[in-house]
Amino acid sequence: MVMNVTNMIASALMSVKSTESSADRPFVDVGEGRPFTALGSHVERLVHPLTTGSQALGVSLCVMQPGDRVHRHHHPYEEAYFVVSGHGTMYLEGESEPIMLLPGRAVYIAVDRVHGQVADQGGELHILCSLSPPPIEGQSPLFNDEPEVGP
Repeated sequence: MVMNVTNMIASALMSVKSTESSADRPFVDVGEGRPFTALGSHVERLVHPLTTGSQALGVSLCVMQPGDRVHRHHHPYEEAYFVVSGHGTMYLEGESEPIMLLPGRAVYIAVDRVHGQVADQGGELHILCSLSPPPIEGQSPLFNDEPEVGP
């Protein structure tokens, strides 16, 4: 009897979850976000107007395989990176040297500042990205016209 009740509750919860749009709840799990691939690497938009209903903040997870590149680009919103794991090299307009992306490092990217990165060999690079305001769905950032050399 206890098993039947447990199964009924699990089934009811699954039906609620399947009919509930993620924008109706204040949380989203990795794998439930909105995929975005225009930058050249896998980005999952987690906190976004179409996932949680956020209006002034976006949070994405960028997962890069060794050698993957996020093409140099810029956009009309602020962004901050937090390196969760892995290593990479970042180009940030105005910096005289590339920025090493290391676990525990945060990087601020001002509005319209050209930036891009490459994941180092040896393992995945995981970057948590915060954007304000969140990007508009379907709109790609502006790519830098200069040829990419290095990160």
